[in-house]
Amino acid sequence: MRISTSLLSTFLVACAQAACGNSAYAADNLSDPYLRVSAAAWYQQPTATIKTQGGGSTSGSNISLEDAHTNVMVDAYLDVPVPLIPGIHAGAWQWKDDTVNGEDAKVTGAYAVAMWELDLIDRVGIALGAGVLTQDLDPATGNREDFLVPAAAARGWVRLTDSLSLEARLMGGAMDRDDVIDGVAQLNWRLIGPLALIGGWRQVTSTQKLDKGDTWDLTIGGPFLGASASF
Repeated sequence: MRISTSLLSTFLVACAQAACGNSAYAADNLSDPYLRVSAAAWYQQPTATIKTQGGGSTSGSNISLEDAHTNVMVDAYLDVPVPLIPGIHAGAWQWKDDTVNGEDAKVTGAYAVAMWELDLIDRVGIALGAGVLTQDLDPATGNREDFLVPAAAARGWVRLTDSLSLEARLMGGAMDRDDVIDGVAQLNWRLIGPLALIGGWRQVTSTQKLDKGDTWDLTIGGPFLGASASF
C-alpha cells in the first residue's frame, strides 16, 4: 500500500514535535509554565553588619561581612490550570561567611507564596499574591535566631521570542522587629524541549533585632546563572 507524500510529511512533523517540542510549547512554558524547577549558582556580594549590644561573643563591636561567595539557590513553581486556584512559588538559598571569629556566619532563606496570574496581552502577564518569607540567622556571635514574616508578592513576565523571555519577581514582608525584601530579575533562554538556561540578578535585604540586643543588617546582591526545566 502506498502512502501519500502529504501524509508522510504530516507524520514526520508530528514525530519531530513530540520529540523536541514545537514553538508553541516553548512559548507557553518558558515564563508561564504549569511546572518549573530551577537551580542556579548565585555569586553573592554581601554588605552585612552585626551590631552587638552585649549579648554575643563579640560584645560591643560592629562586625562587617563583605567577602563574596558563590552558593546555590533553588526555586520551584506549580500552576494549577483551574480558574481561581493560585500558582505556588517556593524556593530556598544560603549565604555564609567565615570571617567571624574563624567561624561561619550563615543565613538560610526560604519562601512560599500563592500567586494569581493575569495575562494582560499576548506574551505579557503579571501575577499578584501573598505568602511567607523566612530566614535562619547564625551570625556566629552566640545569638542564632530565625524568623518568619507574612509577605506580599508580585511577578511579571514578557515573552520576547518563542525561546527568550524576561521576568521579574518582588517579595517583601515585615512583622514586629523583622523585615525582608527579595527581588529577582531573570532572563530565560530555551535550549531544547523543556530545558532552559537562566541568568540574572537577585538581591535580598533584611533586618532583624535579636533577643540579646544585637541587630543584624544584611544586603546580598549579585548575578546568578543556572538551568531550569519547564512543563
